[in-house]
Amino acid sequence: MSVQVNLAKSIYPRECVEAAIVAYANLCSVKVLRTTEVGCLVEITGLDESNAIHEFLNYMLDLSVEKHLQPT
Repeated sequence: MSVQVNLAKSIYPRECVEAAIVAYANLCSVKVLRTTEVGCLVEITGLDESNAIHEFLNYMLDLSVEKHLQPT
């Protein structure tokens, strides 16, 4: 299964996208297909169940929320 997802930079900082890609490297392949000033398009392959894809996206969202809530 292959899924493409647009990720808004305001929600998903690039370092969180990269960290999630590394964390899930043994489970799936995630490629950044395109980057713009507002975000990026990623392609997720290798996960057969939509629940697993949602788990990856939720993990990445958790990383992003933690980053946004860190004191500056």
